[in-house]
Amino acid sequence: MNGESYPVVVGVDGSFAAIRAAAVAEEFGAPLQILHAKPDRTSSDAIADPTAAEMAARRESAPAIVQAAEQGVRAHFKGLHITWAQVDGSAKHWSSRAVPHD
Repeated sequence: MNGESYPVVVGVDGSFAAIRAAAVAEEFGAPLQILHAKPDRTSSDAIADPTAAEMAARRESAPAIVQAAEQGVRAHFKGLHITWAQVDGSAKHWSSRAVPHD
């Protein structure tokens, strides 16, 4: 990785997107940033709305989704620099609010 590379950014949802993005990052000598947007409704909303119950379940599974993506990438791309971030709210607004973690 050279010091001037922009990261390859991938949003994860439990699919293999992070593995494919890692291959691109490796090809370009760039770091990989893994992002996951958590739904922004709270679990207290779940009592009144079945859709909210699903969103609460997704919110609770967010750490496991990011961890699985990071572990999968590290297993296949050992030398790749990886950061990750979880953001609250809609995925379409994540780029302005993401704070990466090593």
